[in-house]
This record gives sequence, structure tokens and C-alpha cells, in this order.
Amino acid sequence: MSLPQTIRKGVFWAHLAIGLLAGVMVLSMSVTGILMVYERQIIEWVDGVTVKPSAEALPLESVIGDEFSKQVPPSSILLSSKPTEPIGLQYGREKTVYFDPYTGKSLGEGSQSASKFFHSVESWHRWLGQTGEKRTIGKSIVDSANLMFLFIVVSGLWLWFPRRWTKSGIKAITRIQPRLKGRAWEWNLHNVFGFWACIPLFIIVTTGTIMAFPWANALIFKAVGEEAPQGRGGPRGGKPGGRGEGARTEGGGTRNEGRGESRGEGRGPGERSERNERGGRGGRGEGQSRGQREGEGRGRGERGGLETQTGSGTVSLVGLNAAYQTVAKSNPDWETMRIEMLADHQAKFSVTDSHRGRPDRRQEVTMDLAKNQIVPVSASDKQSLGRQIRGWVRWVHTGEAGGWIGQTIAAFAAGSAAVLVWSGFALSWRRFFGKRKRSKAAMA
Repeated sequence: MSLPQTIRKGVFWAHLAIGLLAGVMVLSMSVTGILMVYERQIIEWVDGVTVKPSAEALPLESVIGDEFSKQVPPSSILLSSKPTEPIGLQYGREKTVYFDPYTGKSLGEGSQSASKFFHSVESWHRWLGQTGEKRTIGKSIVDSANLMFLFIVVSGLWLWFPRRWTKSGIKAITRIQPRLKGRAWEWNLHNVFGFWACIPLFIIVTTGTIMAFPWANALIFKAVGEEAPQGRGGPRGGKPGGRGEGARTEGGGTRNEGRGESRGEGRGPGERSERNERGGRGGRGEGQSRGQREGEGRGRGERGGLETQTGSGTVSLVGLNAAYQTVAKSNPDWETMRIEMLADHQAKFSVTDSHRGRPDRRQEVTMDLAKNQIVPVSASDKQSLGRQIRGWVRWVHTGEAGGWIGQTIAAFAAGSAAVLVWSGFALSWRRFFGKRKRSKAAMA
């Protein structure tokens, strides 16, 4: 046997052994990934909260002032340019409460049936449905399977290349041939789906690896000559087959996506507001902005109910509506905003002109509420190239970087992975047990 044949045989057996070892987990991640492909659209459709627009909306301070005076104030405010969508107040990872921007009435948390379903699916996708301390075990199993899947994809592509490039040979491994039966049919499916899905699968699994392992995450920064950020900046937690790391973000997004960072302990830099902005509900259009009148909504007076104490200092809502209008006017095509109230009479606005909140469609600005002016960004606060690239990882992983077309490609890749697992197991069964059956049949 020649050296190339020996190497090919060794790669084949490694591909087969690792495939059998990780196959069940790959199937699990693929199926759950498929279920989550259109999560955002389904949640908006099933759990959507809408309001009836009126001539003029109330100032922000008037609608949400009471909530900020509570012992546990909201962590962020979600607004939308659509006049039929409510204001959303996020309470960390726990919940999102909605308010009618025209009447100030609380709308509660709305329906959460779809959100709870997807939360359960993602929990299985990332942690095998484990909670508490067992979640670490589940995550380790998923992450290890993801890394093994990366080897399977790469070695599978190498094994796919035919020894002889003939028209009939290429057709046999690139086109489905439904007339085939038994082992030939399984072999055909394994090769065809492996070929057409290899590139998106490689991208999905590679980005999953980056989110799963700190060493893989650090490679991004090393590639551009930077040091990987420590702590929360150095993400963990990915998975193949469709969904990305908890990049959705601290606090969530649409509806109950306050599970946000619980989905992603360890998102990458620049991913803080992704989920919130792409799904966040809230306000309404610029034409019906909350403070079209000059009163800027002092609501209950200059201070009453508009200030609250937090661990970082006093947070004041005074001037918030004016700042919102300033940001909206400077971004006429905005679709969603996420506002985080800061100490020192400041607020951080994350603005997107795309409902998905893709990194290149999102910008952040900090406003001085007292002066209604933008706070200059220091050089140290600007995102480095490494952080910008890292901010795209989850979006590429889920396919959302390419819109619904990208999501559909991700769904195809995840579905193909499921076919590869089935056909691979079927071929292995025939390899190890088929000969025994044929021998018994011959003896009979």
C-alpha cells in the first residue's frame, strides 16, 4: 500500500471513529439548530405586542418614570420606530415589561409561549438542557462534540475528493440519485450532502469553536496583532448546527429574550446589544415622537420620581426624551434603540437601522442628558479591529449576517448535518454488521 493510500485509510478510520463518537451530539445540535433558525421572526409573529397609535405619544419620562423609582429599576429601555410597537423595559435576564407609549399603561410581559419554547430548545442546544452546576458538564460535552465535528467536516471534505475525476464519478458524489438502494443510496446521500454543505458547515462549526473555547477566541485577536480581552471580553459558548453563542445579549431582546446573556455567558466584544436591538420593542416612529411638545416630559416635575440610586451612582431620567429626539433626528433611518441609563446624568444609546441589529448596522452613542449633547468617545473606548471581527462571529454562526438567505443556508447546513449523521451511522452498521448477516445467509 502506497503512502498516500495509507494516509487516506488512516484519515478514513479517524473520520469514522470520531463520527460515531460525536454523531449523536452532532444530530442533537443540528436538529435544535434547525428549530432556532427563524427564532426571531417566529417570536415576533407569535408573541408580538402591539398598541394602537394616537396623535401624540407621551414623553419617555412620563411613561417609565415610576418603574425607575422602584427598588430594582430596569436595566435598559427598548424602543422601535414602528408606531404600533410598545416601549419595552428589560429587567436583566429575567423579563421584559411593555408599556403603551400613548397612554402610559402597562401591558405586562405579553405572551411568552414562543419565547419559552425557544429558550428550552436553546438550553438543550447549548447545555443539553442542564441547569445549575450541571450546565458546565452539558456545555463541556457540547463544546467537545463541536470540536470533533470540525475535524469530521475537514476530513470528510478531504475524503470526498475522488481518486479519478470523471464525469460519472463526479455526478455520483454531487447529485442525488433516488434510484439507488441500500448501501449505494446511503453512500450517495453522505457524499452529496457532505459536498454541498461543507462550506457553510465549516463556517458554522468554526465560529462555534471560537465561541466555545477561549484559545480559539484568542486566535482572532492574535491574527490582527492584538491581545485577547480578558474576563467578559473573552467569550465562550458556541455550538454548531444553527444557533450562536449567547451573543444575544445581556438582557435579551424581543420579548423574553431577557434570557439574553444567559444564552451566552461569554459573548464577544461588541455583541452587547445585538439581541436587544434586533428584537427590541418599544417606542414608535419619529413622526410621533414622544416629546414633540417642548415640555420634554418632566412628567412629575423636575425630579420627582425621575431619579434613582444604583450601585454606580444616581441615575436621572430628566432630559431623556430630549436626548432620544436628538439621537433619532441624527439617525433618520433608525429602526430600534436600546437605552442604558448611566450615572452622571448620562445615557447610552445603541441605535440600529436594521431590525436584526447587525454589527455594521448598529452604532452606539452616549448622551449627556443635562446638556442634550453627545459625549465624545475616547480612543480607549473605540472598538479595535479584533473586537469588530469578534462581534460578527455569532451573526455568521447563525446565518443572520446574511439576512433570511443566510438563515436559510444555515438551516440547510444543519439539516445536511442530520443527514450526514444518519447516513454515516447506516454505512457503519453495514460495514460492521452487514458482513455477518451475509455470512449467516450464505451458511443457511
